[in-house]
Amino acid sequence: MVLNPVAGLGGSVGLKGSDGIALQTEALHRGAQPLAHERARSFLSVLSQEVGTNSIHWFANEAVAALLVGCGFNEVEILANEPDGPKNTVEMVRKHHALTDCIVFVGGDGTARDVLASCNADIPCLGVPAGVKMHSGVFAVSPQAAGKVIAELVTGGMVAPISREVRDWDDQGEAVISFGELRVPEVSGWIQHTKSGGRENETLAVDEIIAELRERVLQQSPLAIGPGGTTFQIKSVLDSGATLRGFDIYSDTGSTLDATEHDLRNLSGSPHFLVSFPDVQGFLFGRGNQQMSAEVLRRLDMNSQLTIVATRTKLNSLEGRPLLVDTNDAKVDAELAGLYEIVTGYEDRLLYRVDSASV
Repeated sequence: MVLNPVAGLGGSVGLKGSDGIALQTEALHRGAQPLAHERARSFLSVLSQEVGTNSIHWFANEAVAALLVGCGFNEVEILANEPDGPKNTVEMVRKHHALTDCIVFVGGDGTARDVLASCNADIPCLGVPAGVKMHSGVFAVSPQAAGKVIAELVTGGMVAPISREVRDWDDQGEAVISFGELRVPEVSGWIQHTKSGGRENETLAVDEIIAELRERVLQQSPLAIGPGGTTFQIKSVLDSGATLRGFDIYSDTGSTLDATEHDLRNLSGSPHFLVSFPDVQGFLFGRGNQQMSAEVLRRLDMNSQLTIVATRTKLNSLEGRPLLVDTNDAKVDAELAGLYEIVTGYEDRLLYRVDSASV
């Protein structure tokens, strides 16, 4: 969690922002009162009501950590003791963003630009609105709404990672321009491939998943596709043979059906793996796909070499429980825990938690 303590300072006194010492000094001279901490408390109040105070492990600087502890959160790790400021925010996020599943920042467009400049574009980021300039599309509609969104992430709700622009005035203050995009978690619900009444048509949903994979995944080589009914339908469009309960490998030189752990471990180049999971049970690795061993998983870049697919109905069958991994290697299981994107349709993805079964 990142917080800009002077965000919004200039708004009530007629200034057009709070960026820079000169504006902040003038705002205080005019009698402005900081609001960022109050907005952050509103966010945290809703979040604690929704999920309690023990379900999130926070990383923050010393000042924000004190705020989190004051709001009752117990799992708080201090990453930096430097005073608040744009340079320190950028440096802290740059050093430590790989530890996190999601970055929450309290501020305005200037704070969003600091976060954009310092973190991996794949990490979900959500702004708690507290600034004067609010041109960017990366903020929840209110602090309370931000609390609801993060709660949905924690409890396995339908949350989609959407690319949204970070926008701010240019350095001359003449025009609002785009500085780039952040991945923002948005509560998604049943937005696609549905019948009336909000019930998903699973046949259509799988067709849409296949359409998405044709554009982004199925042409990769070598490609290893795991067991299951959904993945069997995906394999069937490749016209190279398929097994229902096995791992099948497809490459430019042909296919290997019902592959072993040895086959997966010795794939050349940068192989891509496509997997799903059983509904209700929700084991991503360690049940029925032991070929995908800890040794195989240890070698993967989970962002670039793994695609997880499932219909929204299948995700909904978990009733908010996380997907589980049980590879017989506690260290690998712990390293695999986090938020993952699940392909649920054409240009449609959801964020969902993966946890170690041994926790």
